[in-house]
Amino acid sequence: MKAPVENPPKVYLDNLCICRRILLTALSLLGLGTHTLASSAGMIPGTLLTEYQKAPLGIDSGQPRFSWLYDPGTGGKMHIAYQIQVASSLEQLTGHQPDLWDSGKTTSAHRLNIPYEGKPLSSGKRYFWRVRSWTDSATHPSGWSVPSWFEMGLLKETDWKAEWIGHPPQSPEAEHPEAAPLLRHTFTLKKTIKRARLYISGLGCYRLYLNGKRVADRELDPSHTDYEKRVLYTTYDVTDHLKEGANAAAVELGRGWYGMTTPSVWFWEKSPWHDDPKLLFQLEVEFVDGSSETIVSGENWRTMKGPRLADSLYAGETYDARRAHSGWEATDFDDSDWSRAALVKAPAGDLSSFFHEPIRIIETLHPVSLTRVAEGTYVFDLGVNITGWAALQVEGPRGTEVILTHGEKLNPDGSVNIEQRHIEADIQTDRYTLAGNGMEEWEAQFSYKGFQYVQITGFPGVPALDTIAARVVHTDVASVGEFSSANSLLNQIHANTRRALLNNLHEKPTDTPVFEKNGWTGDAQLTAVTAINNFYLPSYYTKWMRDFLDAQQESGELPAIVPTSGWSFEGADGWTAVQGPTPAWDAAFFEIPWAMYRYYGDIRILEELFDGMVSYLGYLSSHADNHIVRVGLGDWVPPNSPSRPREGPALTSTAYYYRFARTVSDIAQIIGRKQETVSFAELAGKIKAAFNEEFLDREANIYRTDQPTAYRQTSNVVPLAFGLVPEDRRAAVVANLVEHIRANDSHLDTGIIGTRFLLPVLSENGYADLAYTIATKTTFPSWGHWIEDGATSLYEMWELTARSRNHHMFGSVCEWFYEYLVGVQPLEPGYASIRIRPHIPEGLEYAQFRVETLSGSVFSRWELNGGSLVMEVEIPPATTGQIHVPTSDRHRVTSPDQAEFSGMVDGFAVYTVPAGRFRFTINK
Repeated sequence: MKAPVENPPKVYLDNLCICRRILLTALSLLGLGTHTLASSAGMIPGTLLTEYQKAPLGIDSGQPRFSWLYDPGTGGKMHIAYQIQVASSLEQLTGHQPDLWDSGKTTSAHRLNIPYEGKPLSSGKRYFWRVRSWTDSATHPSGWSVPSWFEMGLLKETDWKAEWIGHPPQSPEAEHPEAAPLLRHTFTLKKTIKRARLYISGLGCYRLYLNGKRVADRELDPSHTDYEKRVLYTTYDVTDHLKEGANAAAVELGRGWYGMTTPSVWFWEKSPWHDDPKLLFQLEVEFVDGSSETIVSGENWRTMKGPRLADSLYAGETYDARRAHSGWEATDFDDSDWSRAALVKAPAGDLSSFFHEPIRIIETLHPVSLTRVAEGTYVFDLGVNITGWAALQVEGPRGTEVILTHGEKLNPDGSVNIEQRHIEADIQTDRYTLAGNGMEEWEAQFSYKGFQYVQITGFPGVPALDTIAARVVHTDVASVGEFSSANSLLNQIHANTRRALLNNLHEKPTDTPVFEKNGWTGDAQLTAVTAINNFYLPSYYTKWMRDFLDAQQESGELPAIVPTSGWSFEGADGWTAVQGPTPAWDAAFFEIPWAMYRYYGDIRILEELFDGMVSYLGYLSSHADNHIVRVGLGDWVPPNSPSRPREGPALTSTAYYYRFARTVSDIAQIIGRKQETVSFAELAGKIKAAFNEEFLDREANIYRTDQPTAYRQTSNVVPLAFGLVPEDRRAAVVANLVEHIRANDSHLDTGIIGTRFLLPVLSENGYADLAYTIATKTTFPSWGHWIEDGATSLYEMWELTARSRNHHMFGSVCEWFYEYLVGVQPLEPGYASIRIRPHIPEGLEYAQFRVETLSGSVFSRWELNGGSLVMEVEIPPATTGQIHVPTSDRHRVTSPDQAEFSGMVDGFAVYTVPAGRFRFTINK
């Protein structure tokens, strides 16, 4: 028998794909395309995903889930059944001997997140799987997909043989007590290596080297968690990094969120987990002869304080190149004068696999200008607001200190402004001391900054434009959405929103990379749909939602930032904004899982969080007075109100209370919790009745609060968006909203909550023209006003004096671009069916949007052409499209033959189409 190939996927997959392309080409030449194939057999599944990823390492779920996409051009048939096979070797799988699981023919329309139901899976093992399908008109199944694989992490606590180690404890009086420790270990492998896996966690963050070369390109690894509950480890395939004979492992540790020492108002320096950096390292090596060896962290490792004298995510880094240990990562380095590593206390949290996309250096930018602002002080302008750090090139005398200050605003004299009141340090500042050995290159590695400008002082001589480069650094999520229109302002808002989202994707969705770097939940819940329409986020959001479970108190309470040191709980030190729940922020615990269900077909996340949602609703109910919640943060930062919103928090907090009850009832129905389905629907009904009794002025058809204020747009938009307005009052409430907007020169007057829902509410009620007018304003308050000011990201407030120029919470406007202006929405979870219903405003000639979904590519474009309207849509394989053509007369519509007219609905002619690309025309 032929021996199984241990690491076959790339060559195997490439060869199989080539063969498949040759077959399809031959069929095409014979006049038989993929549509012909699909008519007699099921469509062959294309891209295979395990837990949302292609061929992933380190799965720590005993029931990984399988999904697959069909390749474009496979016809308009619907998937009706599948068969999945899983085997412990590729040979067994392709030899029709799936020794772990064979689902058999399973009749189901689902092909997303199918859970594994086979024999128990083992730690560290690689498994192979494939799938075939049946379609609605197939007489036979499809051929088998190209096989894929997945590999398990360490599933049990007993799998870990390594010990946590660190630098021996030092007294506070010691020289540079916070210098980043270096740890290294040499070992000899005496046999030919077949396979090697490294499982590692370095807290707060680490850089890893094997035999003098850096392993992977991950930055600030691992992600921030509540280390009392959960600690992430990373799995690496290091087969190619090792050699027979002498080897060396080397790790530098940074403080990150685990050992933060910079004092702040959020008390990270007092976190319950707070400790000095530490390392857990377990290397599993398999040899060709079938034997194995495990190399682990322990007291036999060597350690020394390194040249990075201080590192802080807030303050920056201090590095003295004179203290560098040249070649310390290599095998032949002499570490005889280093100390023995100390065994240290393990963090309390359970070890869990780091399974979302890591932070990486995405690109390198170069300054567009350099200005001398004072003697010895120069400022570089990158021309765009980014997150990351500056890379320095410098040559000069030994001992010279060069200071790099990163910021997104300038002082009147042209210097970089880093004024703030939250952190007891100069923020975003790196200090580098030269070794004096010719040209030196240096950049930070355990901190990141938000900035457009870099100020340099202490530079020996006069810097040049290429003295610095800027690393763009954020979580490396794939881009899935593309929007464009005939209006350049909309296009710029879209680009700025994408940049703001990416600039704040660092371990968790943050609020500003300059001043806080906290996972503010309100910001993230408001832009979740916008983010999903732009980036591939299922693994990222799964990790963050589990952070919520870790943060939740026994009472059900949630903090306003996740993870948290304990700040923002009721009664916590420093939390003066509100005492009690913050529903519009806590909404992330409901809104994001629901979005994951809608856009990714993810039921498991609903199941995992359901009991926590119920617990939170119990906590919220305890703060309600006759179903009215009077605490919270309200519609944060509306125009001309830099502190609390003038109408107070009661209306929006109660509205979200209703929305939560409805959501939990819906989730209960999906996951089979019948009792909760009924009970929370009843609770929602009681909240709705109390809401209208409390806030609806029935004579004026206006929603008001008990605060003495004039008409508030958000107070009326939110009830309309959440379905709280009685049907017989809806038209009047909308009319009053429109009247107020027009009286306000067609400007919005909303904070972050109302802004998300304003334009959709207008469009859904026949005022797309007004929504478009608001979106394209360039006077205060508007997105265009920021852009006129030179913004390349999004500001924290509508005022140009906003503290931060790198927030994402007002980016919710782009949800309107994609799902209303162009009209692309999932009609069924995971885009199993798709609705395209554009709302076309006066004055815009065209708009288009493409999004890569877990069902395939979805595209919509409309264009006004000589008085006619042309719509082009693309529906991916194994799905259907419900196309809403805006017209009151269906007889003016020229539709494709495959389109089936379904009826007229609210000014749209509705058609059902199968997979494919279609064109509709509304004639003059």
